Amino acid sequence: MKTLTLIISILIVLLAGIISFIAVNMLEPEITGASTSKQYTYTTAICDNSKCQDYEITCSGNTLIGQIPISGAIVYHDSNWEDPRNENTINTFCEMN
Repeated sequence: MKTLTLIISILIVLLAGIISFIAVNMLEPEITGASTSKQYTYTTAICDNSKCQDYEITCSGNTLIGQIPISGAIVYHDSNWEDPRNENTINTFCEMN
């Protein structure tokens, strides 16, 4: 009887160890592309004729993933105002050098 109890106890301990090992390895997060991407945020003005609104731009590498207007950050220019930035700067978001 003592031998049977000892064998059952050993099997329970081994089974608990195997279950614990599997649970830890399955629950531990793996490194994915998302954790190694270069995500960054910056602000820029987006203008429509003489009205410019500041936006928070969020990028992942060269991909635009978010564009949120900043509340209260609006500038109105004269009707003959021209944006001094070059076309590439105005129309390009998330271009990494």
